[in-house]
Amino acid sequence: MKYLLIVLSFLILDISSFSQNKNQIVQSYFDLTEKDNFSQLHHGPVLASCTNQKQTTVFFVSTLDTITDEFYVQGVLYNHQSESYTEFGQFDFDPSFGKGVISVFFENVDYDSENEMLVIVEKSCRTFFTDGGYAGIKAWYQTRVFDFNAVNEVIVEYELLGEILTINAPKKMGTKIEEELIGRESGKDLNEILGITNNAEAIRKRIKYLKSKSLLGSNKPN
Repeated sequence: MKYLLIVLSFLILDISSFSQNKNQIVQSYFDLTEKDNFSQLHHGPVLASCTNQKQTTVFFVSTLDTITDEFYVQGVLYNHQSESYTEFGQFDFDPSFGKGVISVFFENVDYDSENEMLVIVEKSCRTFFTDGGYAGIKAWYQTRVFDFNAVNEVIVEYELLGEILTINAPKKMGTKIEEELIGRESGKDLNEILGITNNAEAIRKRIKYLKSKSLLGSNKPN
């Protein structure tokens, strides 16, 4: 029992130390870029779980552009070995019109030995009935796929691969009678029926399906 308590205490200390270290990594980025007054942590930080990226932390920052008065989200990769930051994957972001980054995870999308980083972005879009009526604002998802090497600090996005992995509900919702029928289903059940890729589990199912049909290919698309 005493041994178990000692092990647990070390685990708690390790988790606490790791949490403090992540916070320090983010704050140091703000200090270096002098973005404190206009930026805030948007998502993360998370440790990269790629085969050769064990000492890499990834997080996303939302920033207000003081010239255009609009927000954008910027991905940041921190290399623990070189203690350097690399920015990537910037996109426009309206906090009143979507959540932005909702999930960051790592999966082997193709057939090499390395995992890619997948980022799910939630935005919003206006939808309409096929008879012309307005159906309201619905969540709209985008999958972004990044391949990176922390040693060389090179990050490449594969946009086509992200499009292949993404499934959204149609922007035209059908007739109002059909919409009422759809409305009787819970949102979660409906997303599963349609295969909407709004979380890591749904993306992994999509990857498994595409690989079973040999639709992802052996090489990443440009």
